[in-house]
Amino acid sequence: MRADHLLKYVVRPTLRALVEGGGPPTLEGAVPEALLLATAAQESHLGHYLHQEGGGPARGIYQIEPATYGWLLKEIRQRSAVLAHMVDELRPSLVPTTLEGSLHYATAICRLRYWIVPEALPGPTFEAIWRYYKKHWNSDLGAATRRQFLSNYRAFGLQKVLPSIFVTDQPPVIA
Repeated sequence: MRADHLLKYVVRPTLRALVEGGGPPTLEGAVPEALLLATAAQESHLGHYLHQEGGGPARGIYQIEPATYGWLLKEIRQRSAVLAHMVDELRPSLVPTTLEGSLHYATAICRLRYWIVPEALPGPTFEAIWRYYKKHWNSDLGAATRRQFLSNYRAFGLQKVLPSIFVTDQPPVIA
């Protein structure tokens, strides 16, 4: 999928719906958009894979594992009745595998996974987005590397879709 289409037709409308439904304004903006696009680029090559390769459990464009999904739904219900209601409203009733079958639903779940993190959102740079993703999505035990993340960031044109996010004085050095 093209990054600009994912942003325009899925990410922005989903984040707007969460905010208009009563969620905090911090759910939308350039940094959350960048986190979602970068996560989708890294995890599924922007939707090329909807089920984890190699027999793993992760599902959808953001490759959310069922255990994380279940935990997150409980956390959302405990922290915000408004957001719990929004998640219920976004969940498709006719699609049994919602993370694979609904881009809007999976996007809301991914954004709320980052929202649960007590740490503030990262700054609007490649390095900050990478570190935040690695710490809060992929973890130190996860397979993602900075080299992969940078390669996917470039391959899927994220710098063109959200140029203000990834601006640096010099191109990032692959370590």
